[in-house]
Amino acid sequence: MGTSKYIILLLFILNLSCSNNNNKPTPSNEKKGKEYFLNLTDPRNTNLYFTNKVLETEEQNYVTYESMYNGSGVAIGDINNDGLPDIFLGGNSVFDKLYLNKGDLKFEDISKNSGISGIHTGWTTGINMVDINSDGFLDIYVCRGGPLKNESDRKNKLFINNGDLTFRESAKEYGLDNPNHSIQTAFFDYDLDGDLDMYLMNQPPPSHHLKEVRYKKLRADIESGKLKTDNFYENIGNRFVEKSAKAGLTNFGYRLGIAVGDINQDGYPDLYICGDYDDPDLLYINSGNKSFTNTIYDQIGHISLSSMGTEMSDINNDGLLDIFVVEMAMDDHIRSKVEMLPMNTSRFRGLVKYGFHYQYMLNTLQ
Repeated sequence: MGTSKYIILLLFILNLSCSNNNNKPTPSNEKKGKEYFLNLTDPRNTNLYFTNKVLETEEQNYVTYESMYNGSGVAIGDINNDGLPDIFLGGNSVFDKLYLNKGDLKFEDISKNSGISGIHTGWTTGINMVDINSDGFLDIYVCRGGPLKNESDRKNKLFINNGDLTFRESAKEYGLDNPNHSIQTAFFDYDLDGDLDMYLMNQPPPSHHLKEVRYKKLRADIESGKLKTDNFYENIGNRFVEKSAKAGLTNFGYRLGIAVGDINQDGYPDLYICGDYDDPDLLYINSGNKSFTNTIYDQIGHISLSSMGTEMSDINNDGLLDIFVVEMAMDDHIRSKVEMLPMNTSRFRGLVKYGFHYQYMLNTLQ
Protein backbone atom coordinates (compact mmCIF):
# COMPACT_ATOMS: atom_id res chain seq x y z
CA MET A 1 0.00 0.00 0.00
CA GLY A 2 1.45 3.43 -0.90
CA THR A 3 2.05 6.29 1.53
CA SER A 4 -0.97 8.24 0.24
CA LYS A 5 -3.26 5.29 0.91
CA TYR A 6 -1.97 5.05 4.52
CA ILE A 7 -2.78 8.76 5.05
CA ILE A 8 -6.29 8.36 3.60
CA LEU A 9 -6.95 5.34 5.86
CA LEU A 10 -5.70 7.22 8.94
CA LEU A 11 -7.92 10.23 8.21
CA PHE A 12 -10.92 7.90 7.77
CA ILE A 13 -10.32 6.25 11.15
CA LEU A 14 -9.88 9.62 12.91
CA ASN A 15 -13.08 10.97 11.32
CA LEU A 16 -15.01 7.86 12.32
CA SER A 17 -13.76 8.12 15.88
CA CYS A 18 -14.73 11.78 16.16
CA SER A 19 -18.19 11.23 14.64
CA ASN A 20 -18.90 8.41 17.07
CA ASN A 21 -18.04 10.62 20.07
CA ASN A 22 -20.05 13.66 19.00
CA ASN A 23 -23.21 12.38 20.65
CA LYS A 24 -21.51 10.92 23.73
CA PRO A 25 -19.56 13.32 25.98
CA THR A 26 -16.20 12.05 27.20
CA PRO A 27 -15.53 11.89 30.95
CA SER A 28 -13.41 15.04 30.66
CA ASN A 29 -16.26 16.91 28.97
CA GLU A 30 -18.67 15.73 31.64
CA LYS A 31 -16.47 17.10 34.42
CA LYS A 32 -15.64 20.37 32.72
CA GLY A 33 -16.74 23.35 34.77
CA LYS A 34 -17.89 21.32 37.76
CA GLU A 35 -16.44 21.61 41.26
CA TYR A 36 -15.88 18.42 43.23
CA PHE A 37 -14.67 20.15 46.41
CA LEU A 38 -16.68 22.91 48.05
CA ASN A 39 -14.67 25.78 49.54
CA LEU A 40 -16.01 26.40 53.04
CA THR A 41 -13.29 28.70 54.37
CA ASP A 42 -15.86 31.43 55.00
CA PRO A 43 -17.06 30.77 58.58
CA ARG A 44 -20.52 32.04 57.65
CA ASN A 45 -20.96 28.75 55.78
CA THR A 46 -19.99 26.50 58.71
CA ASN A 47 -20.10 28.63 61.88
CA LEU A 48 -16.46 27.65 62.55
CA TYR A 49 -15.35 31.04 63.84
CA PHE A 50 -11.85 30.49 65.16
CA THR A 51 -8.49 32.23 64.81
CA ASN A 52 -5.47 31.01 66.75
CA LYS A 53 -4.07 34.41 67.65
CA VAL A 54 -0.53 34.68 69.01
CA LEU A 55 0.09 37.83 71.03
CA GLU A 56 3.67 38.90 71.71
CA THR A 57 4.68 40.82 74.83
CA GLU A 58 7.96 41.98 76.31
CA GLU A 59 8.18 38.73 78.27
CA GLN A 60 6.58 36.37 75.75
CA ASN A 61 8.00 36.61 72.24
CA TYR A 62 10.06 34.72 69.67
CA VAL A 63 13.33 35.66 71.40
CA THR A 64 12.29 34.22 74.76
CA TYR A 65 10.35 31.32 73.25
CA GLU A 66 11.55 30.00 69.87
CA SER A 67 8.41 27.93 69.30
CA MET A 68 6.14 30.96 69.57
CA TYR A 69 4.67 30.38 66.12
CA ASN A 70 4.61 26.58 66.02
CA GLY A 71 0.83 26.64 66.23
CA SER A 72 -1.49 24.64 68.41
CA GLY A 73 -3.48 21.60 67.38
CA VAL A 74 -6.74 20.07 66.24
CA ALA A 75 -8.59 16.86 67.10
CA ILE A 76 -11.59 15.38 65.31
CA GLY A 77 -13.91 12.76 66.77
CA ASP A 78 -17.55 11.93 67.47
CA ILE A 79 -18.07 13.09 71.05
CA ASN A 80 -21.80 12.29 71.26
CA ASN A 81 -21.91 9.11 69.16
CA ASP A 82 -24.32 10.51 66.56
CA GLY A 83 -22.14 9.43 63.64
CA LEU A 84 -20.90 12.95 62.88
CA PRO A 85 -17.27 14.04 63.56
CA ASP A 86 -16.90 17.00 65.90
CA ILE A 87 -13.92 19.38 66.09
CA PHE A 88 -11.69 20.57 68.94
CA LEU A 89 -9.42 23.52 68.05
CA GLY A 90 -6.53 24.47 70.33
CA GLY A 91 -5.59 28.05 71.11
CA ASN A 92 -2.36 29.76 72.12
CA SER A 93 -3.23 33.31 73.17
CA VAL A 94 -6.95 32.50 72.85
CA PHE A 95 -9.27 29.94 74.45
CA ASP A 96 -9.72 26.46 72.97
CA LYS A 97 -12.92 25.79 71.04
CA LEU A 98 -15.16 22.74 70.73
CA TYR A 99 -17.59 22.58 67.81
CA LEU A 100 -20.48 20.12 67.63
CA ASN A 101 -21.29 18.81 64.15
CA LYS A 102 -24.98 19.45 63.42
CA GLY A 103 -24.94 17.89 59.96
CA ASP A 104 -24.76 19.41 56.47
CA LEU A 105 -21.32 20.82 57.38
CA LYS A 106 -22.81 23.13 60.00
CA PHE A 107 -21.27 23.36 63.47
CA GLU A 108 -22.30 24.72 66.86
CA ASP A 109 -19.84 26.28 69.30
CA ILE A 110 -20.39 24.42 72.59
CA SER A 111 -17.06 25.42 74.15
CA LYS A 112 -18.39 27.16 77.25
CA ASN A 113 -21.49 25.05 77.81
CA SER A 114 -19.44 21.85 77.58
CA GLY A 115 -16.96 23.06 80.20
CA ILE A 116 -13.79 22.84 78.09
CA SER A 117 -13.16 26.51 77.38
CA GLY A 118 -13.36 29.95 78.90
CA ILE A 119 -12.14 28.97 82.36
CA HIS A 120 -8.77 27.30 81.75
CA THR A 121 -5.89 29.62 80.91
CA GLY A 122 -2.83 28.24 79.16
CA TRP A 123 -1.03 27.70 75.88
CA THR A 124 -2.37 24.62 74.07
CA THR A 125 0.17 22.64 72.04
CA GLY A 126 -1.50 19.34 71.17
CA ILE A 127 -4.83 17.53 71.46
CA ASN A 128 -6.03 13.94 71.50
CA MET A 129 -9.54 12.55 71.50
CA VAL A 130 -9.54 9.10 73.08
CA ASP A 131 -11.87 6.98 75.23
CA ILE A 132 -9.54 6.93 78.19
CA ASN A 133 -11.92 5.24 80.65
CA SER A 134 -13.55 2.81 78.19
CA ASP A 135 -17.11 4.03 78.80
CA GLY A 136 -17.95 4.38 75.10
CA PHE A 137 -17.49 8.16 74.91
CA LEU A 138 -14.50 10.07 73.59
CA ASP A 139 -12.58 12.10 76.16
CA ILE A 140 -10.18 14.95 75.35
CA TYR A 141 -6.57 15.28 76.48
CA VAL A 142 -5.00 18.70 76.00
CA CYS A 143 -1.24 19.33 76.16
CA ARG A 144 -0.08 22.67 77.54
CA GLY A 145 3.27 24.41 77.28
CA GLY A 146 4.45 27.59 75.65
CA PRO A 147 6.21 30.60 77.16
CA LEU A 148 4.14 30.60 80.37
CA LYS A 149 6.19 30.73 83.57
CA ASN A 150 3.36 29.82 85.94
CA GLU A 151 3.44 26.02 86.35
CA SER A 152 -0.28 25.80 86.99
CA ASP A 153 -0.93 27.34 83.57
CA ARG A 154 1.21 24.63 81.96
CA LYS A 155 -0.58 21.65 83.52
CA ASN A 156 -2.14 19.39 80.92
CA LYS A 157 -5.91 18.95 80.95
CA LEU A 158 -8.03 15.82 80.69
CA PHE A 159 -11.70 16.39 79.93
CA ILE A 160 -13.79 13.33 80.76
CA ASN A 161 -16.92 13.03 78.65
CA ASN A 162 -20.09 12.90 80.78
CA GLY A 163 -22.13 11.59 77.84
CA ASP A 164 -24.39 14.64 77.71
CA LEU A 165 -22.16 17.09 75.76
CA THR A 166 -20.47 18.23 78.96
CA PHE A 167 -17.01 17.39 80.31
CA ARG A 168 -15.31 17.43 83.69
CA GLU A 169 -11.62 18.28 83.99
CA SER A 170 -9.91 15.27 85.64
CA ALA A 171 -6.21 15.35 84.78
CA LYS A 172 -5.07 15.33 88.41
CA GLU A 173 -7.48 12.54 89.28
CA TYR A 174 -6.00 10.35 86.55
CA GLY A 175 -2.39 11.35 87.30
CA LEU A 176 -1.93 13.20 84.01
CA ASP A 177 -1.70 16.88 85.04
CA ASN A 178 1.89 17.13 83.77
CA PRO A 179 3.35 20.70 83.66
CA ASN A 180 6.53 19.93 81.67
CA HIS A 181 6.02 21.88 78.43
CA SER A 182 4.14 19.07 76.69
CA ILE A 183 3.73 18.85 72.93
CA GLN A 184 1.61 15.80 72.08
CA THR A 185 0.62 12.36 73.27
CA ALA A 186 0.11 8.86 71.93
CA PHE A 187 -2.36 6.52 73.62
CA PHE A 188 -1.82 2.79 73.03
CA ASP A 189 -1.97 -0.51 74.91
CA TYR A 190 1.73 -1.26 75.37
CA ASP A 191 1.29 -4.38 77.54
CA LEU A 192 -1.85 -5.72 75.83
CA ASP A 193 -3.85 -5.76 79.08
CA GLY A 194 -6.91 -4.15 77.50
CA ASP A 195 -6.51 -0.52 78.60
CA LEU A 196 -4.74 2.48 77.08
CA ASP A 197 -1.33 3.62 78.30
CA MET A 198 0.24 6.93 77.28
CA TYR A 199 3.50 8.31 75.92
CA LEU A 200 3.81 12.04 76.55
CA MET A 201 6.22 14.12 74.47
CA ASN A 202 7.67 17.19 76.17
CA GLN A 203 10.23 19.85 75.33
CA PRO A 204 12.95 21.44 77.47
CA PRO A 205 12.12 24.77 79.14
CA PRO A 206 12.33 27.74 76.73
CA SER A 207 15.59 28.92 78.33
CA HIS A 208 17.44 25.71 77.47
CA HIS A 209 19.24 25.32 74.14
CA LEU A 210 21.10 22.25 72.99
CA LYS A 211 23.70 24.41 71.25
CA GLU A 212 24.83 25.60 74.69
CA VAL A 213 25.80 22.08 75.74
CA ARG A 214 28.80 20.15 74.46
CA TYR A 215 27.92 16.84 72.82
CA LYS A 216 30.03 14.70 75.16
CA LYS A 217 28.51 16.19 78.32
CA LEU A 218 25.04 16.15 76.78
CA ARG A 219 25.29 12.45 75.96
CA ALA A 220 26.49 11.66 79.49
CA ASP A 221 23.67 13.67 81.08
CA ILE A 222 21.06 11.96 78.89
CA GLU A 223 22.34 8.45 79.60
CA SER A 224 22.49 9.13 83.34
CA GLY A 225 18.95 10.50 83.37
CA LYS A 226 20.07 13.93 84.53
CA LEU A 227 18.49 15.42 81.42
CA LYS A 228 14.98 14.16 80.73
CA THR A 229 11.97 15.44 78.84
CA ASP A 230 9.40 12.77 77.93
CA ASN A 231 7.12 10.76 80.22
CA PHE A 232 5.56 7.34 79.85
CA TYR A 233 2.52 6.33 81.90
CA GLU A 234 1.06 2.89 82.49
CA ASN A 235 -2.68 2.73 82.99
CA ILE A 236 -3.38 0.84 86.22
CA GLY A 237 -7.07 0.88 87.07
CA ASN A 238 -7.73 4.21 85.31
CA ARG A 239 -4.87 5.78 87.24
CA PHE A 240 -1.78 6.60 85.18
CA VAL A 241 1.53 5.76 86.84
CA GLU A 242 4.85 7.19 85.59
CA LYS A 243 6.99 4.30 84.31
CA SER A 244 9.54 5.98 82.00
CA ALA A 245 12.68 4.62 83.65
CA LYS A 246 11.27 1.14 84.29
CA ALA A 247 10.08 0.87 80.67
CA GLY A 248 13.42 2.04 79.26
CA LEU A 249 11.89 5.25 77.88
CA THR A 250 13.99 7.88 79.66
CA ASN A 251 15.29 10.36 77.08
CA PHE A 252 15.81 14.01 76.25
CA GLY A 253 14.91 16.09 73.22
CA TYR A 254 12.82 18.68 71.45
CA ARG A 255 9.88 16.48 70.55
CA LEU A 256 7.48 17.17 67.69
CA GLY A 257 6.06 13.94 66.25
CA ILE A 258 5.29 10.36 67.26
CA ALA A 259 4.02 7.30 65.41
CA VAL A 260 2.83 3.98 66.84
CA GLY A 261 2.90 0.65 65.01
CA ASP A 262 4.08 -2.94 65.17
CA ILE A 263 7.43 -2.77 63.37
CA ASN A 264 8.58 -6.35 63.99
CA GLN A 265 5.13 -7.96 63.80
CA ASP A 266 5.27 -9.52 67.27
CA GLY A 267 1.87 -8.15 68.25
CA TYR A 268 3.22 -5.38 70.48
CA PRO A 269 3.14 -1.66 69.54
CA ASP A 270 6.48 0.04 68.85
CA LEU A 271 7.27 3.78 68.73
CA TYR A 272 9.04 6.18 66.39
CA ILE A 273 9.70 9.58 67.97
CA CYS A 274 10.95 12.71 66.18
CA GLY A 275 13.67 14.89 67.67
CA ASP A 276 14.33 18.45 66.52
CA TYR A 277 17.72 20.17 66.70
CA ASP A 278 20.68 17.89 67.47
CA ASP A 279 18.99 15.12 69.43
CA PRO A 280 18.32 12.09 67.22
CA ASP A 281 15.04 10.37 66.49
CA LEU A 282 14.18 7.30 68.56
CA LEU A 283 12.94 3.90 67.41
CA TYR A 284 11.64 2.08 70.45
CA ILE A 285 10.93 -1.62 69.95
CA ASN A 286 8.53 -3.13 72.48
CA SER A 287 10.12 -6.19 74.08
CA GLY A 288 6.79 -7.55 75.30
CA ASN A 289 7.84 -7.52 78.95
CA LYS A 290 6.80 -3.92 79.72
CA SER A 291 10.04 -2.43 78.40
CA PHE A 292 11.40 -0.87 75.21
CA THR A 293 14.80 -0.75 73.51
CA ASN A 294 15.96 2.08 71.25
CA THR A 295 17.18 0.30 68.10
CA ILE A 296 17.53 3.25 65.74
CA TYR A 297 21.31 2.86 65.49
CA ASP A 298 21.00 -0.79 64.51
CA GLN A 299 17.98 -0.65 62.22
CA ILE A 300 18.28 2.73 60.50
CA GLY A 301 21.40 3.97 58.74
CA HIS A 302 20.65 7.69 58.73
CA ILE A 303 17.86 10.00 59.91
CA SER A 304 16.50 13.49 59.33
CA LEU A 305 18.24 16.33 61.18
CA SER A 306 15.30 18.53 62.18
CA SER A 307 12.53 15.95 62.30
CA MET A 308 9.10 17.55 62.41
CA GLY A 309 6.54 14.79 61.99
CA THR A 310 6.34 11.08 61.25
CA GLU A 311 3.96 8.34 60.17
CA MET A 312 4.12 4.55 59.93
CA SER A 313 2.45 3.00 56.90
CA ASP A 314 2.95 0.08 54.51
CA ILE A 315 4.13 2.15 51.53
CA ASN A 316 4.87 -0.75 49.18
CA ASN A 317 2.13 -3.18 50.27
CA ASP A 318 4.55 -5.89 51.38
CA GLY A 319 2.90 -6.38 54.75
CA LEU A 320 5.60 -4.48 56.67
CA LEU A 321 5.36 -1.01 58.18
CA ASP A 322 7.63 1.66 56.70
CA ILE A 323 8.51 4.98 58.37
CA PHE A 324 8.28 8.41 56.76
CA VAL A 325 9.74 11.51 58.46
CA VAL A 326 9.35 15.09 57.28
CA GLU A 327 12.23 17.46 57.88
CA MET A 328 12.34 21.25 57.99
CA ALA A 329 13.97 21.12 54.55
CA MET A 330 13.95 24.00 52.06
CA ASP A 331 12.01 23.64 48.82
CA ASP A 332 14.66 25.19 46.56
CA HIS A 333 18.35 24.48 45.97
CA ILE A 334 19.68 27.96 46.87
CA ARG A 335 17.97 28.18 50.26
CA SER A 336 18.96 24.62 51.07
CA LYS A 337 22.62 25.64 50.70
CA VAL A 338 22.24 28.96 52.55
CA GLU A 339 20.60 27.20 55.50
CA MET A 340 23.12 24.34 55.69
CA LEU A 341 25.05 25.65 58.71
CA PRO A 342 23.94 22.62 60.80
CA MET A 343 25.58 20.38 58.19
CA ASN A 344 29.13 21.71 58.60
CA THR A 345 31.72 18.94 58.81
CA SER A 346 32.90 19.40 62.39
CA ARG A 347 29.38 19.50 63.78
CA PHE A 348 28.31 16.49 61.76
CA ARG A 349 31.29 14.45 62.95
CA GLY A 350 30.66 15.55 66.53
CA LEU A 351 27.10 14.27 66.37
CA VAL A 352 28.23 10.91 65.03
CA LYS A 353 31.14 10.58 67.48
CA TYR A 354 28.99 11.07 70.57
CA GLY A 355 26.09 8.88 69.54
CA PHE A 356 23.67 11.32 67.94
CA HIS A 357 23.54 9.32 64.69
CA TYR A 358 24.04 10.31 61.04
CA GLN A 359 21.65 13.22 60.58
CA TYR A 360 20.90 14.89 57.23
CA MET A 361 18.69 17.82 56.17
CA LEU A 362 16.35 15.62 54.18
CA ASN A 363 12.99 13.93 54.47
CA THR A 364 13.53 10.22 55.06
CA LEU A 365 11.58 7.13 54.05
CA GLN A 366 12.73 4.03 55.87
